[in-house]
Amino acid sequence: LISSCLTLGARFGIPAKWEPFQIIRITAFPTIRDGTVVVVDRRGFPRLPERGSLILFNAPDDARIPNISRAIGLPGDTIQNRSGTLLLNGTAVPRQLYGSAEMAMDDQTVAVRLFTETLPGRRPYNIARANSSSSVNDTPPMTIPPGHIYVLGDNRDFSFDSRYPKRGLIPVTNLLGTTAVITRSPDWADFLSVPN
Repeated sequence: LISSCLTLGARFGIPAKWEPFQIIRITAFPTIRDGTVVVVDRRGFPRLPERGSLILFNAPDDARIPNISRAIGLPGDTIQNRSGTLLLNGTAVPRQLYGSAEMAMDDQTVAVRLFTETLPGRRPYNIARANSSSSVNDTPPMTIPPGHIYVLGDNRDFSFDSRYPKRGLIPVTNLLGTTAVITRSPDWADFLSVPN
């Protein structure tokens, strides 16, 4: 979930099609941290995004606040999750463990493992996994119909995304834009970086 920062955009003269939003949930961790402000490129939207891009969208089940997730499946793709492993068109998407982290959530600290995951033809991006036995670690194959996409949060065990029937597939008409640049982050190393 994210909140718009329109006053920030006006202050820095950001064009209307480039809109700043503040991330107020942990769905995109570790790529984007809670409290980060990102600029969203809204040019040409709604349209099909590139596979693997971080997108902003209005959820069909709750359009009050825009959401952020990664575009994983495009029309014609078949997506499945098997024991927590993402399968795209029957092939496991490669991932590699590179570290661990502690993540603040509510009033507790949760230990997560950090992986790089690489979709076909795309740059690697980071995901977080906890030791979770969630029911959505195993999902049946789903072929994406025209006009829809399948999204996953980078924080896989703490993301309400297309694995859940209540959220499901996202209509292309609900897409608002792609994240273009981080303008403010609790981790200053991310300042003015382009999220994968």
